[in-house]
Amino acid sequence: KAFVYVLLAIGLAYFIALCCLFDNIAVSVAVLKTSSVILIQNMRVYVLPFMSTWILFGWIMLWLYNASYLVSTGEITQPRAGSQMKKVELSDQQWYMMYVQIFAFFWVYEFVQAVFSYVLIVAVSMWYFTSNQDTRGTFSMGTGF
Repeated sequence: KAFVYVLLAIGLAYFIALCCLFDNIAVSVAVLKTSSVILIQNMRVYVLPFMSTWILFGWIMLWLYNASYLVSTGEITQPRAGSQMKKVELSDQQWYMMYVQIFAFFWVYEFVQAVFSYVLIVAVSMWYFTSNQDTRGTFSMGTGF
């Protein structure tokens, strides 16, 4: 019986929160409507995620190739005689190079993500600020690039 009253109190608190946040919910709905208008009128925007995915996939493959080449420059030793297991020992300089490689991987990855976010931001901002009641605005992803 107490559980029912707890659930009732939670439901009542949720309803009060919805009533208090009605204006914020209305603004959110307006933003979603505007976003859907942008997406419907500018289907090119769907190309951006695929472009960034393929560019980042290429970057990951290039980085893996370079990192494996760097690791292969280490000293290869055999820990136990007669064993097929090998150990790659890197010098301090090679470890520093590997740290730079790891930093560069994350830096370039995030940079590419930021570039594509910026392109989308510029295109949507141009659309928003060039539209009026008579015509919809211009949407240009090329300007962001």
